[in-house]
Amino acid sequence: MSGGTQEFISIKQESGKPLGYTIKSQEEINIVITKENNNMKKAYDLAVKTGSYQKGEKTKNKYVNVGAIMEKDDGGRFILLDRTFNPAGVPNPEDRENLIVSMFEPKDKMPDFDN
Repeated sequence: MSGGTQEFISIKQESGKPLGYTIKSQEEINIVITKENNNMKKAYDLAVKTGSYQKGEKTKNKYVNVGAIMEKDDGGRFILLDRTFNPAGVPNPEDRENLIVSMFEPKDKMPDFDN
């Protein structure tokens, strides 16, 4: 797979539901789960504060999304973390050894046409 070609393969989970994999390069694999086979949901967006700004007399915070907490049908949860997120790049004016990752309820990005 050289020259930026893409290939689509299908494999099955133990449940027999197909998962789709789009291979962009030998190093990078994106897992695509189709809507009808989706047995999990996003419970929270994960974000880090990258700065602040003034809006009128109020100070507002700027956040960058770095991942999500997903919830499976059985109630189990796991974190999907953006591979490009580098904690060392988050502003650290107080020279702390750790950083805060905030959890926000996800906002719908697409309108719900079912209602």
